[in-house]
Amino acid sequence: MAEIRRARYAVPLCGPMVLLRGGKRCPRALACVPVVEILKSTIIRPATHKGTRKTMRLASALNRSVIFALLWVTLTGGEADALIYGGLAVAAATLLSLRLYPADQPGIVLWRVAAFLPRFLTDAFMGGLDVARRALDPRLPIAPGWVRAELTNRNEAAGVLLGGVVSILPGSVAAGPGDAAMDVHLLNVTGYSADRMQADERRVLGLFDRRIGSLDAANG
Repeated sequence: MAEIRRARYAVPLCGPMVLLRGGKRCPRALACVPVVEILKSTIIRPATHKGTRKTMRLASALNRSVIFALLWVTLTGGEADALIYGGLAVAAATLLSLRLYPADQPGIVLWRVAAFLPRFLTDAFMGGLDVARRALDPRLPIAPGWVRAELTNRNEAAGVLLGGVVSILPGSVAAGPGDAAMDVHLLNVTGYSADRMQADERRVLGLFDRRIGSLDAANG
């Protein structure tokens, strides 16, 4: 994409009409060399991308197969009689996951998840205590209701993951991400903080293996 964008800006400086005008050599031929090289790299690049996508898909399929296989062994206790069915289940789950979430989409980095968990578990524990306190208080200090949380991006995968995180935390349920926004039902709407919601979104975005592109920005 970088080469294509550069070509779009460079071509008008010395386009084909100047290069071929009257069959004469362009007086700015030297200025045209970068444009030609950019266009050549753009033409050759799709074959390279094809190989890269194939490698990426193979690596992603292998990683997902390992994860699904470990999950199957954990659920079945490693029973030998279940291995045949496990092989079929792992293959089907891997193909389905690649279909639903292609390998060229941003992925989750496991070590970042490990760094994310302590804060998430702390928030979940404190949220559980807060919900229990409100439920046991005779005055029942709750104010249930909906809020519309404004997000900084509209990436679907990031929005779904953020909604899952919000829904797991006690006292809140996400209705699903919209266009750079998310409807959230809270047990106590008076305690809602937009700054905290955006901080949670930044932590979720930080779990992906590459930065969410500008096309996914809310104001992009």
